[in-house]
Amino acid sequence: MPARTAIIASLSKRSDSGHTLLSSNELLQMAGRAGRRGTDDRDHVVLIQNPYEGAEAGCKILFAGLEPLVSQFTASYGMVLNLLAGSKVTRRSNESDETKASQSGRTLDEARKLVEQSFGNYVGSNVMLAAKEEIARIDKEIEMLTLEISDDAIDRKSMKLLSGPAYKEIANIQEELRAEKRLRTELRKRMESQKLSSLRPLLEECENGQLPFLCLQYKDSEGVQHSIPAVYLGKVESLSGSKLKNMVSVDDSFALTPVAVESDPTSVFEPSYYAALGSDNSWYLFTEKWIKTIYKTGFPNVALALGDALPREIMSMLLDRTEMKWEKLSESDIGGFWGMEGSLETWSWSLNVPVLNSLSEHDELLHKSEAYNHAVERYKEQRSKVSRLKKKISRTQGFREYKKIVDMASFTEEKIKRLKGRARRLTNRIEQIEPSGWKEFLQISNVIHETRALDINTHTIFPLGETAAAIRGENELWLAMVL
Repeated sequence: MPARTAIIASLSKRSDSGHTLLSSNELLQMAGRAGRRGTDDRDHVVLIQNPYEGAEAGCKILFAGLEPLVSQFTASYGMVLNLLAGSKVTRRSNESDETKASQSGRTLDEARKLVEQSFGNYVGSNVMLAAKEEIARIDKEIEMLTLEISDDAIDRKSMKLLSGPAYKEIANIQEELRAEKRLRTELRKRMESQKLSSLRPLLEECENGQLPFLCLQYKDSEGVQHSIPAVYLGKVESLSGSKLKNMVSVDDSFALTPVAVESDPTSVFEPSYYAALGSDNSWYLFTEKWIKTIYKTGFPNVALALGDALPREIMSMLLDRTEMKWEKLSESDIGGFWGMEGSLETWSWSLNVPVLNSLSEHDELLHKSEAYNHAVERYKEQRSKVSRLKKKISRTQGFREYKKIVDMASFTEEKIKRLKGRARRLTNRIEQIEPSGWKEFLQISNVIHETRALDINTHTIFPLGETAAAIRGENELWLAMVL
């Protein structure tokens, strides 16, 4: 009941997982009890402090912001039947299937208007509209900020702030630095291309021998880099199990396209998919792009006891038993990087995969490739050359003023990264709250049509549909089938 003052004795509540803090919605709802309409001009809320909860915890909850309202609207078999049902089967003879129409049911368009009036669709539509407007504003701001940190923009600011001789000195070194950076980028691409070419024969050598350890590396959607120690199982095409092989060959999500080789534009590189088990007991599906290095050490492909299957055969069998629920962790032009949880049976295998710190650089097989080592050395030399030019700029006369411009550009780049991160979160939010009531309604209508409970084309409801529509509860259609 409402009162002039509401006293909240605790900021936490007991839940299945123990004591948890109240949400901002729950706290504000409790505080809303204070004040009697038409009687009190001002109301009060008192939060009781205890040794575990104080002003800091209260402020944290209050200023956390309201949680989005979530509608509990769900379409049911009974709702769909009652909205769409029209004529009933009142008489049926052996000679004909004629029915007498007693009333006309709603069309799908009419039903959609009713469904879209639900609170869930209303809230979802409003939040989606606001999120899309925010994304458009962010994109526009990113475009403007990107122009501010372009080479031309930095050059104009430098010309304005620096004296003539100082600007000319820095401009000449900057022009040389840009050219060297372009060459560095080209050499890095050649190095990565040579790495892909060098990995292929190393992986082929391991197909029939031991199962070597790998270091897999990828960046997630937030730009965080992950390095994963794993044991190599084999090329998907050569695995004994057929489930993964069929999925990769049939599903367009795993389609691969040849890419041009940077070191030789006349040739192309055709990537392949490989499988490995990580130390985190997760299966990984990847192309050569995601392999950072291969090690000499690994699991010996030798039977543990006389008559036992080989480790590669056992792991292939365990992989083939899984439900193939792969999640794309990252993507590139040279194929995606996919992950899937392992099982209790693979857990013991994953425990034997060592952490990266215990693996030596001297055991990396890529060091055997002279072509790759040569590409790495050329890239390192070019990178050192770029560093020397940067130091040369730092010794120029107008560097202090120029550094302010560069620091501001770096700050702007960080701001662009934050804006892009927010745009990604908003996009994910839109996907989560997209009004799904009508989609669910259509799915259920297809089920009742296939089970001959209702003909959604003629709106004819059959006895099974009449029974289901009369039931008040869950699983109406299945209960009607039993009855």
